[in-house]
Amino acid sequence: MLKETAAAILEDSIKLKITGDEKHSWFWWKTKRVTREFEIRPLTLGSLIRISRIILSIDPEIFNKERILEALYGAADKHGTELARVVAIAFTNSRREPADSLISFIQESITTPQLKEVLGVIILQMDVRSFMSSIVSIRGMNLLTMKTNPVDQGSQIASGALSEGG
Repeated sequence: MLKETAAAILEDSIKLKITGDEKHSWFWWKTKRVTREFEIRPLTLGSLIRISRIILSIDPEIFNKERILEALYGAADKHGTELARVVAIAFTNSRREPADSLISFIQESITTPQLKEVLGVIILQMDVRSFMSSIVSIRGMNLLTMKTNPVDQGSQIASGALSEGG
């Protein structure tokens, strides 16, 4: 049963169509309208690591500006290519880096509502909770008896142990 469940999870994928312009193969000065279909499958560990590195490289302080438009346009200018690269990595989901032509196609063709939808799917497919559960399982940690931060008066979470005073 566990094997069947794992197979079902691994087979789940989400399909997305993006319409954009590509250079014409014969006439370099012309473009043609194309619709490409992409599939986002559950990410491999390698893709998860590469996407995580890109996400962590985006400085969250960019949004701590008084002028919201300046922050939004600054984020688009500085991190638009990184977001296109994240989408391309999720689409290819392989050991090799995505082709520059794919990153360019995504950057020039995807709409902001599509980008929001795709990034939401990518976050779901990253499934960081399962990754963390794997680490916890390997380390043999028990989340029910793990001590909290000393600032929290040394209390324990759901351990069932009595405190020293009671």
